[in-house]
Amino acid sequence: MFNEEESSIRLTRNDRYVLKRLIEYGRIPDSSAAKEIGVTPQAVLKIRNKLEEAGIIEGYTPKINYEMLGIKVMAFTIMKILPAAWEEYSETDIREKIRQNPYIIWGCRILESDAAHILLYGFRDVKQMNEHFLRVQTKLAKIIEIKKIYSFSVDMIIKDSPEGLFYNILDKKDFFTEMLFNDSSLLIKKK
Repeated sequence: MFNEEESSIRLTRNDRYVLKRLIEYGRIPDSSAAKEIGVTPQAVLKIRNKLEEAGIIEGYTPKINYEMLGIKVMAFTIMKILPAAWEEYSETDIREKIRQNPYIIWGCRILESDAAHILLYGFRDVKQMNEHFLRVQTKLAKIIEIKKIYSFSVDMIIKDSPEGLFYNILDKKDFFTEMLFNDSSLLIKKK
């Protein structure tokens, strides 16, 4: 849950409302949000600026349809950076190399002995993906070990948005996954 005591900014009801509209619609006009909550567009601009200056809003990114853009295949990979690479590169160097890779959409450093990163890649097709990972496995064999590749078609993406999580935090509510299965006869009930 959003904890205002731990946050450097205190959000008012209007702040949360404007933030939820921005999460839902991106660059919603200030006048539209103002009309919905009964304040002036200048007040909404002030709220938006406050959220940007506090670092809560870091930018405005369009929602891209991967398939329409020509990205048909994605792959989650679990990779290990091999010991020789750590002797040559720092953590910062590795992070920068991951950021510079145009195929990587998302990446996370994990603290496991058998793996270092979980990365999400995007490709035009299976052929491009296979060629890419073959190059990684041959040319970078002394630097990177691919532990596992989970590939999938972009039409298999079920959810690609943290909106629900943001709303839950802003509304100060808890959500329990078992709520999704309340109608199931397989749900384990308390005795």
